[in-house]
Amino acid sequence: MKLKNIFYLFLLISIYFFSCQQNNFDKKDIWEQYEFAVTIEDELSAMYFLNQIIQVDSNDIQAKEKLANIYFKNNNYEAVYLLLKNIKSANKKILAESMLHLNKKDEAKILLEEILKVDTKGDLDSRYKLIALLKEKKDYPAALKVLNEITEINKSKTLEIEVPSEDGEKQKTSYYAAAHNTAGIIFFELKEYDKAKSHFEEALKDNPNFYSPKFNLEEIKKIKNNEK
Repeated sequence: MKLKNIFYLFLLISIYFFSCQQNNFDKKDIWEQYEFAVTIEDELSAMYFLNQIIQVDSNDIQAKEKLANIYFKNNNYEAVYLLLKNIKSANKKILAESMLHLNKKDEAKILLEEILKVDTKGDLDSRYKLIALLKEKKDYPAALKVLNEITEINKSKTLEIEVPSEDGEKQKTSYYAAAHNTAGIIFFELKEYDKAKSHFEEALKDNPNFYSPKFNLEEIKKIKNNEK
């Protein structure tokens, strides 16, 4: 190799090395500015600095996840989706919920199933979201399997979920009661009214003020009366 070529090669390596060092220095400095913005609760500045970090290093997963969390808190689901969709280690729960808000139901279903494959803490929220998707697809056996998991996990009936009530209002009930009510609705749709009734009654045993199973039991009564 000619001396001139060796010189140019050395020059290119030096420029590359200097550029990497400069980027690392810039990134460290921006992270410090971001941390200060968080300390003084300046969310807009925090977002700005996270975007700057991503511009310096497009592979910085930590910056992308922190930025996605801010976007999620502010209901910017499209931004969350774009930031996290190609990151394997991303916060799958907020990504799945963002997909649901964006009506990307097939992607959300796959992701929720992935979450539950490795779930060791009894993730009731993800299970309930998956049930809604399975029920919509009329995959009733799969939905009932997950509902049974919820009733087993939430035997203590301490964890609560918000569900629709009368006149479009919301009310809180245990995941246990909500799961039995949803199972009842599935059996109602399958016209297996005795099984549906049993689940609605179990939901009301746990929460006598739960509007939906009360209403559903009345519907079963009407059907049975019409059959007489």
